[in-house]
Amino acid sequence: MTNNLDNFSYNILIANLHEMQNFFSKELNENYTQRTLKDNFSKILITMLPIVPHLANECLQVLNVDNPEWPDYDEKLLIEKQINYVIQINGKKRAIILEKRDVSENDLVDIIKKEENLKKYLSGKQIKKKIFVPNKLINIII
Repeated sequence: MTNNLDNFSYNILIANLHEMQNFFSKELNENYTQRTLKDNFSKILITMLPIVPHLANECLQVLNVDNPEWPDYDEKLLIEKQINYVIQINGKKRAIILEKRDVSENDLVDIIKKEENLKKYLSGKQIKKKIFVPNKLINIII
């Protein structure tokens, strides 16, 4: 939310709000205390302040939140340990492989060579070039 506000990406902000609402709705069925739910819902309302200030302010008043402060977060928790790597062969997407973050190019090629559904593209052929974008994709030119 913070980055999208800074970049004036309002359409993405709306998508972020929708994601938060979906997540929060699912979590309502879990066994949380009323205090935990109220605190987290207050954080959602605070992030809504720049977008719909009147509605968010009224809701925060109902929840007795007097001095709303922008929610803090731990950047380390946002880093995913596994990433979907797009596998292209001659520029065409052939697969998506879920693998650990920061895998090396050679390790990724070894994993690709072991994949059953990709063997048909690589068997008996020599790799001329590899275009590797770390944590995103690899394009193998045959």
